[in-house]
Amino acid sequence: MHQAEASDPHESQKAPVSQQAMWSEEFCSALIGSSSIGIYIVQEGTFKLVSPEFKRICGYSTEELLGKKPSDLIHPKDRENVRSNAIQMLKGLTSEPYEFRILTKDGDIRWIEEKVVPINYEGKRACLGNFLDVTRRKAAEQDLKTAEREVKFIFESLPDPVSISELETGKYLYVNEGFCQVTGYSREEIIGKTPFQLGLYMDPADRERLVSRLKKGGRVHGIEIPYTVKGGGLRYGFLSGKLFQFRGKNCLLAVTKDITPIKEAEKKLRESEQRFKELFNSVSDLIYRQDLEGKFVSVNRAMSEIFGYELDEFIGRKASDFMKPDLRPLFESEYLKAIRTKGHHEGVTAYFAKDGRKIYLEYRSRLIKPPRGTPFISGIARDVTDRILAQREIKKLEKQVLQAQKMEAIGTLAGGVAHDFNNILQAIFGYTQILLMSKSKDDPDVQNLRQIETAAKRASELTQQLLAFSRKVKSELRPVNLNQEVLQVEKLLRRTIPKMIDIELRLADDLQVINADPAQLEQVMMNLCLNARDAMP
Repeated sequence: MHQAEASDPHESQKAPVSQQAMWSEEFCSALIGSSSIGIYIVQEGTFKLVSPEFKRICGYSTEELLGKKPSDLIHPKDRENVRSNAIQMLKGLTSEPYEFRILTKDGDIRWIEEKVVPINYEGKRACLGNFLDVTRRKAAEQDLKTAEREVKFIFESLPDPVSISELETGKYLYVNEGFCQVTGYSREEIIGKTPFQLGLYMDPADRERLVSRLKKGGRVHGIEIPYTVKGGGLRYGFLSGKLFQFRGKNCLLAVTKDITPIKEAEKKLRESEQRFKELFNSVSDLIYRQDLEGKFVSVNRAMSEIFGYELDEFIGRKASDFMKPDLRPLFESEYLKAIRTKGHHEGVTAYFAKDGRKIYLEYRSRLIKPPRGTPFISGIARDVTDRILAQREIKKLEKQVLQAQKMEAIGTLAGGVAHDFNNILQAIFGYTQILLMSKSKDDPDVQNLRQIETAAKRASELTQQLLAFSRKVKSELRPVNLNQEVLQVEKLLRRTIPKMIDIELRLADDLQVINADPAQLEQVMMNLCLNARDAMP
């Protein structure tokens, strides 16, 4: 808003009003009245003509504006700039419109875009101004700037790398501080460069695949991409991005989550799992893991080697499946009850291998409740089959030793008794001989004395057997007729075995004479017969 100072040599002369001039004035009046742009004429420093749109923008009436100075409408802080820009435009030094603020009648601030030209008005120099209300546009621009600042603030606040790049070339237009920190490059080194120039992509085909997916779907999510940072270090990222228009070009807005620590942790975990697996399968003890129903989830190789089953044949089966069927229900109930109530269970149990071998395992199971995840049963077992069998053999040997000790004690006692009894028998036998010598052959007592003598001999033989049992005399081997020995034993058995038991002899006629101790042979046959008697119902 500025008054044009232009001279007109014909200013003092009044031109006659022609029909053409009248038509031109009417046309201009109609044009000004219907224009959506505020139009005004300033002459001699005050408004001389204002359009309806101009009045609407300013909020004043025609009467209030006519005679008013333009500077009265301009915001005080913008007056000097408006004056300078208007002079430049009136002198033809610039044709670009300029912007400034005005104060409306209500005190509101509006943004105006203005252009001015010098004219003659009613024979005098004047200034014609175009007055465009750009308040909404300025507000939108301000909102856009605010939004850009907010977005930039958000991007800069994100620790994850954020970038905007041209889709086709890959040239970076914007990167945040997180991008610089992860890659090791400064913004100045990145902006205007492509990832290939920076050497970020290990494989250029990764970028091609990314662009292809973006063109198909418009966005991508969670693509794992390895990339090289400044200095040659290798890192990994999860890239998510979306296509959008930026500065008139198809661009990619990408956010990359740095997962290098996760990848390194995964690598260490795999290495740890491999070491654990090697250890798991190298120990001689049986290691297993079960669910809360007692079903195997995993077992080590020692289980396979001892039972003879493949590893996958254990999965889903219970330990009781390898026991005797009648023991399974009791074991399962006691085992799971102890795990649930006490949190552990130990014991020694017999199992059967695939080939039918009986295996004794000493096991210890414990309930594990991880902070996260499902509880499970972890256990370790050891093959104690050899130990159990050895213990049984030891017990058997202990019984045999105890029996031998008993027999030795009995033998010692029997030897002492037999020795004393033999002395008594010798006296009986001696006195019997004396009596026989004093008797004639026809004496009726001779037969009785012969029976006493025979009984004394038999008793003497028994004492010899007791002495032999006690190892106090050596066995005397001599030719023996087995049939005769059996007949002697029969006579003794008929006196000792109950009458309800029949004794049946089946003697061979052609037996050869053998070399044996008659007393020991008789004792063996007596033992066999007495054992048979005891075994009868």
